[in-house]
Amino acid sequence: MNKGWIKKHRKIRNHWLYEPNRPRTKLEAWEDLLMDAAFEEREIAPNNTPVLIKVGQVYSSVRFLCKRWKWSIGKVQRFLKTLRKCDMIRVKTDTGMNLISICNYETYQSTDTPTDTETIHQRVQQRYKVKELKEIKNSIATKNIMERKSDFVNECKNSKILSGDQLDAFIDYWSESNKGGKKMKFEMQKTWSVAGRMRTWERRSRTMNNTMVKTPPVKVIKKSKYICPDCDSTKEIKGDPKADDLICNCGDMFIKEWEYKQMKVKENKQESVRREVSNEERDFQNTFKNLSNKMRMA
Repeated sequence: MNKGWIKKHRKIRNHWLYEPNRPRTKLEAWEDLLMDAAFEEREIAPNNTPVLIKVGQVYSSVRFLCKRWKWSIGKVQRFLKTLRKCDMIRVKTDTGMNLISICNYETYQSTDTPTDTETIHQRVQQRYKVKELKEIKNSIATKNIMERKSDFVNECKNSKILSGDQLDAFIDYWSESNKGGKKMKFEMQKTWSVAGRMRTWERRSRTMNNTMVKTPPVKVIKKSKYICPDCDSTKEIKGDPKADDLICNCGDMFIKEWEYKQMKVKENKQESVRREVSNEERDFQNTFKNLSNKMRMA
């Protein structure tokens, strides 16, 4: 249900649903500019200075918009700046007053009743493409290829449509130069729109990712070291060993390296205890022998 048109009268702002005493949303502020834009050329004379207002233009101050939208001065200025960046308006400031021009006002607000909204949409898109092609031709005539590539990269980044690897791939593909090194690929297109090409790129990338068959990860089988506790022979076995793999040539069974180390630590402790006991027994025997000798001499 995103196709077609509705008619919206300017008097809707007088309806009780409009609630004039509350802060306006950004959408309502944008609609307010559309409704205030001149639908026919006229001349006004604020401060006895004649000003020509063309179709699609609004003559207003920031303070007036603050009062009307219930916004701060900073918020109004940021909002107008955002609209300029999005090519929705153009602003000319003079002595505290702003002459705001709504972009493509005549295309959408024509007095003719639109019978085919798709045709009008295509007309707008074609206008943007023609405008961009003119800018490309002027750029080729006045700048070298490195300067034009820098401008192209900045334009792509400012569009905010693609990001990360997709943005890098898009820039690398369309900024590739021809054999003569005088033009880039996007400069040789019959029609060109950065936003349109980026959306097509994003759509195709998404489709490709959805249809791509993912290769299952390769399972790496690690080798484990085994040691014979009898002859200290070593052996490396992949994965889980079979019974025959664990039989050593000496007749004993291989055990894992960590088990072998634990066994050796335990044996060393036991050997150390045995040595301590042997030393104590030897000392006792020597002491007993000395006592026996002394008793005999006595």
